[in-house]
Amino acid sequence: NFDAGKNGTIKANYKNPDPKAYNLSSFSYGLAYTSGQAADKSAAVKKFLQYLVGVGTTKCTALAGAKGYAPLTGDALATAKVQIGNLD
Repeated sequence: NFDAGKNGTIKANYKNPDPKAYNLSSFSYGLAYTSGQAADKSAAVKKFLQYLVGVGTTKCTALAGAKGYAPLTGDALATAKVQIGNLD
């Protein structure tokens, strides 16, 4: 469980009372320039990140669970999509 912060940051809640919950071990972040890059490169990075949080997340959900990983879902997924949408 986590509390959402500004601009996609999180604060993990390691004392979650839900007995079915487990602690987050880490998040992976993607960094992208918001200016100063060639339009074609910026578009390619944005498209790749959109794939990761779109089709990529859907395709990886079953595999992630089978390997013991948690896919990106809920507020974290929604925040990622918003932040990627802010890229030029």
